[in-house]
Amino acid sequence: EAWAGEGMNDKAIALLHRAEKDLPDVPNVASRVQPEIDRLELVGTVGASLTAPRWLNMPAGKTTLDLKGKVTLLEFSAHWCVPCKESYPGVNRLRAKYGPQGFQAVLATQLYGYFAQERPLTAAAEFDRDKTYFAEHGLDVPIAVGDRVMAKVVNGKVEYSPGPNPNDTAFKVGGIPQIMLIDKQGKIRLMMVGYDDANEPKLAKMIEGLIKEK
Repeated sequence: EAWAGEGMNDKAIALLHRAEKDLPDVPNVASRVQPEIDRLELVGTVGASLTAPRWLNMPAGKTTLDLKGKVTLLEFSAHWCVPCKESYPGVNRLRAKYGPQGFQAVLATQLYGYFAQERPLTAAAEFDRDKTYFAEHGLDVPIAVGDRVMAKVVNGKVEYSPGPNPNDTAFKVGGIPQIMLIDKQGKIRLMMVGYDDANEPKLAKMIEGLIKEK
């Protein structure tokens, strides 16, 4: 993940493919690293359109967003995620600097049935809390808010009700914040999991390069 976040995606994938040979004593090592390989192999492919039954900062009735046309930072986030919250000031600084040049930020989250100490919450009540939360952090950007997903393990397999989040599935989200840079053609160019302030100048440099591309 560290190498991928630095843009060394091929090096990261090659390392993961060595896991079975280099770590023979780790149980199920191949299956344990495969989700990360699958996620990193999205780099270089065209990202799916985001879809959600409800959105913040989008026209009423809008359910999908095509990520082509602008350089886009897509972040999978949640109101309970501390590293996500730490990323917001940096995301806003990048928006302020590069927004006039064709850069945008888009977030994806989902309902969880609670907010802070308030639980249980209806979908409408949590959506209202999300609206206030992201506004307080200056994120007046498109935010896809998916349905609440319940997960349980049955016979060793994870089952979702009513079904897995389609955005999580399309972008193979395994942890948040998951941050991706997407070029004007909609192609994923960077995959980063986690965030700290050292990431901001690295993201800025790559955004500058993607803006200059035809």
